[in-house]
Amino acid sequence: MSDARIDRFARILVDYSTRLGPGDRVLIEATTAAEPLVRALYSRALEVGAHPQVLLEFPDQQEIFFEQANESQLDFPPTFQKLAYETFESRIRIHSTTNPRALSGVDPAKLGRRQKATASVLQTQMQRGATGEFRWLTTLFPTSGFAVEAGMGLRAYEDFVFRACHADEPDPVAY
Repeated sequence: MSDARIDRFARILVDYSTRLGPGDRVLIEATTAAEPLVRALYSRALEVGAHPQVLLEFPDQQEIFFEQANESQLDFPPTFQKLAYETFESRIRIHSTTNPRALSGVDPAKLGRRQKATASVLQTQMQRGATGEFRWLTTLFPTSGFAVEAGMGLRAYEDFVFRACHADEPDPVAY
């Protein structure tokens, strides 16, 4: 059964937060754990005439990356994000990890090296965002991992998140 709050959350993100419109290219980034919200965002973006592009990761993708990536791979900037951040009108990132502590055992030098490789991409996001030519946002989708971190059950955490962003309102954008 689908949760109407997810559709209302997508309306908030598309209609209010990023103000997507006809012709806008939007990158939607998430893990597969956020599939219900990604589907709703994709659908709503199409409804308003935007061109959504989806970039999904599987839940333990970052863990595998840091376990196996060599120096060249750690230093390589993410191609699709770089392109989108430089040329698209918008980006919606949904934090949706199932294990918020997954990278706690990763060598800090590897994390730092990767952060250095992605710095120019994030700098582009910030610079274009400051001028208003790139509308971006980062939000989260309630997962069991986030619920555990919050000391809550999943259903209670979903209620908390959707209430906090007013997705439980009949018309959250008007709210």
